[in-house]
Amino acid sequence: MTVLGTVGGNDTPVAQGQALFQGIEFMSRMDFGDFFHSSHNPYVEVAYTWIPTADTTTAFRCLPLSDGSISSNCPGGLVYGSAPGKRSPYAPEHLLTATVGYSHASGFDAHFETVFVAEQFADFMNLENAADHPNGPNSVEARSGQYGKISDYAIVNFATSYRLYKDLTLYVSLKNMLDNVYIVDRVRGILPGSPRLVQAGFKYEF
Repeated sequence: MTVLGTVGGNDTPVAQGQALFQGIEFMSRMDFGDFFHSSHNPYVEVAYTWIPTADTTTAFRCLPLSDGSISSNCPGGLVYGSAPGKRSPYAPEHLLTATVGYSHASGFDAHFETVFVAEQFADFMNLENAADHPNGPNSVEARSGQYGKISDYAIVNFATSYRLYKDLTLYVSLKNMLDNVYIVDRVRGILPGSPRLVQAGFKYEF
């Protein structure tokens, strides 16, 4: 694998190593309109990914910078804290998307969608909390926002569309409708997820 290496400090060198990912993916949809032979179609859809194994099998080695040197954040040329048997960063064990909706043969569709992402590590050391950083809880690294777990989160989305004509569709979507605050990334510090967002428009196919 080629990944961002050390996620702390002033640079983020690219690193390479080996990892093993094993899991399953599942997706299913039920259209009740087809089941009851009706133009009214309530439907449910579930997509699930389970990754019980996402382990580094070697330490990750930093690649040289543009001037040929190795970053000071790579002691011994390795990503700080990486070792065989640790879980890969940004590899949540569970991902789930569940949708409940209604569509009609006239071209109308509306659905609610819930997206769940399980907790995940943000660094190769698998730190539970940034305060556990080896350089100390008051170090620059610990305060950078780049270390520690990313907590699990769930967001609810809503979308509706209506095909006005054969080639023209109107749509409205509401993302993160509960306006939850959550972290999605720590690579360059804490990056929050999108706040509540409303979008409306049309799509014309020609």
